[in-house]
Amino acid sequence: MNQRADERSARSSGPLTGPVRSCVVCRGKGERGELLRMVADEAGRLRLDPRRILPGRGAWVHPSSGCVQGLSRRPDALGRALRRKVVLGAATLDALAQRIPVAGAADRVENRKGNEES
Repeated sequence: MNQRADERSARSSGPLTGPVRSCVVCRGKGERGELLRMVADEAGRLRLDPRRILPGRGAWVHPSSGCVQGLSRRPDALGRALRRKVVLGAATLDALAQRIPVAGAADRVENRKGNEES
């Protein structure tokens, strides 16, 4: 097993068993139920998809303050993931920020270089 897989299994309760998704901000991987899903409507406005059932391409984000704040620094990442121009409003960022867990341990994710981010 490689170092990244060791770090991931140490952080989680076990190996990834369900569908795996990538965060559009940090490119870290997680199970479908661990990440928040967003879709864009026809006007390009983002909508949260808490039940993960809305039609269309989805963009996935870790429910961590670093990744949610990273959306405002990297709005192009959402456009690439959704394959369309999107409007990232303050209301969407506020709604995402409200879904961040309070526990600090759940606020750390691994980026694609294997480093932890807050």
